Amino acid sequence: MSVKDQCTKACGKGVDSSCIPECQVRLYGCLDYDRKTPEGAKQNKQCEKQVLETYARFAQDWESTHPYLTDLLLRRKGQVSAVDIEQAQDKCVDACGKGVDSSCVPECQVKLYSCLDHDRKVPEGHKKYQECEKKVLDTYRGFAADWDATHPYLLAVGRHTSAKDLRSIRDKCIADCGSSSKRTCVPRCQTTSYTCLHIDATEDAVKYKNCADGIKSTVAAAFSADVELSAVEKACTSACGLGLDASCEPECEVQMYSCADNIKVQVTTKDGAKQYRDCTEKVVRSYEKFASDWNTAHSYLVASRGHADAELLEEMRGGCTEACGGGVDSSCVPECQVKLYSCLDNDRKTDEGAKKYGKCKAQVLAKYEKFADDWDAAHPYLLAVRRHVGSAELLRIEDKCHGACGKGVDSSCVPECQVEMYSCLDHDRKTKDGATKYDECEASVISEYKKFGANWDDVHPY
Repeated sequence: MSVKDQCTKACGKGVDSSCIPECQVRLYGCLDYDRKTPEGAKQNKQCEKQVLETYARFAQDWESTHPYLTDLLLRRKGQVSAVDIEQAQDKCVDACGKGVDSSCVPECQVKLYSCLDHDRKVPEGHKKYQECEKKVLDTYRGFAADWDATHPYLLAVGRHTSAKDLRSIRDKCIADCGSSSKRTCVPRCQTTSYTCLHIDATEDAVKYKNCADGIKSTVAAAFSADVELSAVEKACTSACGLGLDASCEPECEVQMYSCADNIKVQVTTKDGAKQYRDCTEKVVRSYEKFASDWNTAHSYLVASRGHADAELLEEMRGGCTEACGGGVDSSCVPECQVKLYSCLDNDRKTDEGAKKYGKCKAQVLAKYEKFADDWDAAHPYLLAVRRHVGSAELLRIEDKCHGACGKGVDSSCVPECQVEMYSCLDHDRKTKDGATKYDECEASVISEYKKFGANWDDVHPY
């Protein structure tokens, strides 16, 4: 079996295009041992065994940590590339927008994987793929649009706000308003406090603190006594549903209060009561639609029997991001997040359930940490680049090397070229100087491997 065939078998069906060339180059290193001597032959065999076991272990971990993609690849017989997966992520990031919760993108990605079941190489399959993709992305664009419509105060911040920050604002408003304040105080305080979020507390802590401290005195606590405040709270709680968005209820309540503020006649009059009712019903409908779209857009999370708040979801994403590391493929984090949802089946309100949840979470994260460790062990050349390299870039490098090596040369040419090209990626092409250095490095490598056929003995002295 050739070196490439051995590596193809060891790397398995995963979508990591850098696995095979890294494996090949490592196997060529085993040829340093003189196989004509008994000791050299023994060392060569041990070296090959160690290399192939490293990549086989990586492939096994890839499959166990990517159950959704593995199922897809088995169905599609490997006709899905890493570029397809990264494009799915980019499309979901665009569809979900900036303001929505941290579970939107991974749920969208996993849904998009199912669209790749359609054979895009045939007209009918390509049409079905486009229809499927459009349906999924429209669902998440609709969710994002409903989020924008129901979060005007938070949307004005202009950037994503963490669940931890929202919880902190709510707790501060509850404390500032006090138990004797009117019911309107806390939600009005919350939505008014969002105006401070445009200030980066890490850069100007004093300015942020002054803004936050001044909120209490600027909150308009007055509200018509004729309006049932408890009914407003109940309506918004019901409309927002079990979604995990901590800002939903206060945004809804403040919009409901505006219904009374904006009508031109007294609420107690027949005409005023009708205007108020029409306005509040419209508000409630918009939040009910948001809640409905939230459930549709989070089917994997809803399927778990347990409940999680937005902070826990962000904690899950943080744990998965840390476990997966910086170098691995773009599907690692969403697969890990969706896997963690299964841990929510344990009731964390009981001691036994909390213990089981902790154990389940630790096991999931340990699996993805092991995958990240095996990724590092199987990608020493790519790891040396010191940053994540996209699959489209790896594919472009592979194409460049195939073009440089040409046909009929030794099978080691392309992987050797690929690994050498990785060193060029250290140069930041987003800067003028980095782009120039990258182009010079790439041109040098390509020039070297264009001469590969004639200089094979010089390139491979062993």
